[in-house]
Amino acid sequence: MLCTDLSSDRQSYNYTWIADLRKLNVTQEHLLYLLNITTSYDADDLDVGCYNCGGAVKSYSLLFRAVHGYVSLFLCVFGALANALNIAVLTRKDLAGSPINRILCGLALADLALMVEYTPFACYMYLTTSKKEEFSHVGAVYVLLHTYVSQVLHTTSIALTLVLAMWRYVVVK
Repeated sequence: MLCTDLSSDRQSYNYTWIADLRKLNVTQEHLLYLLNITTSYDADDLDVGCYNCGGAVKSYSLLFRAVHGYVSLFLCVFGALANALNIAVLTRKDLAGSPINRILCGLALADLALMVEYTPFACYMYLTTSKKEEFSHVGAVYVLLHTYVSQVLHTTSIALTLVLAMWRYVVVK
């Protein structure tokens, strides 16, 4: 959307896309709805149409957002405790020598790190900022880092699961 005027060094912006939005009769409320920024709604204000299934998708989205923070916190605490227990058992002297147990210990460690990392993200996104429409710069940087760290940890967990399956296949064969 950036146009360069050859007669000067000054850059000007092409705002024709705004005119396209006006042709579509898109309002700020529609954009907020599409971006899912708003967290409160009035059941009478929901449009009945095919793009939102008569409000069912929006109401499910709002219900999910309200419940997800608390459910994910419970699952993260329970999962972190269970993975810590797995690590404690699998690192015992008599179990630590087995390759299968080493892979399982690495898997538990990756999952533990993922749950510990996801807990502050769930608190930030679903509990503290669920009523805000603006986010701080620090919060944006944290969300960016969360995306990379969680992808690395998920990939590690998946890779260890595949290694475990291949190891079992080799041993059974």
